[in-house]
Amino acid sequence: MISFINKLTALDAKNPSFHSLIQINSSVAFEVKVLRQLFANYYELQLGKTIVETKSFKPLEVGQKYWAQMRESKGVIQLQCLLQKPPYLQDKPPFALKSFEFTMLQNINRLKKSLIDTLAATTSEKEFQFITDILLGLHHGVVTLPFEYHNKYALFQYRNKNKTSITKNSLEFYAEFVNLGPIAGRVCTNAAFKELHLQVHFKNSANYLKEQSKNLDFDIFEVSVGSPQPLFNLSSSLLDIKG
Repeated sequence: MISFINKLTALDAKNPSFHSLIQINSSVAFEVKVLRQLFANYYELQLGKTIVETKSFKPLEVGQKYWAQMRESKGVIQLQCLLQKPPYLQDKPPFALKSFEFTMLQNINRLKKSLIDTLAATTSEKEFQFITDILLGLHHGVVTLPFEYHNKYALFQYRNKNKTSITKNSLEFYAEFVNLGPIAGRVCTNAAFKELHLQVHFKNSANYLKEQSKNLDFDIFEVSVGSPQPLFNLSSSLLDIKG
């Protein structure tokens, strides 16, 4: 599992920078922040260190971050497939692991103890609620890992389905990355082969993952476009995802 998370993180980090419209058009989904509304459906957006003016047929909230795809048509930059990021990924999550702390996955009791110790020491209402929701997920068999990578923040959930047959193990997961967007899937393994089934929100992300499938190291690989759903909803008022 640690290796799999690291591989997805590495692919997410490969997303091109925003130096030209050609790179933007060929990229996977990426993060945009709405700086201000200019007029009607035109907005000023921040893409990395670049500021652009563009139109969106979907009303956007100023100050919020979105996943999006972008295209240029007749000299006009247009946003596509906008999806507002959840509150815990708008800025730094109240609680996040470093990559080297993934070793906690080898001992869930150690992860639970770390969460409880942090919960007992926190003076932040947001951190308290966030960790409480993660612990509630653990109670329902879902491990939730908010983590930091390359000065970015992502979230990974998984649920071990144990043996789906006498010879096969299965693990379900859900993730939210900066550039790949939301992903859900299932990993199945046995002594002879490994298979990975993915569902992503963005078509560009699906195409990109197909191109990079050799770097994921699975014998069977399938990816489709749909509406990935969390395995456990972080459902407090702080964490409700707006539509």
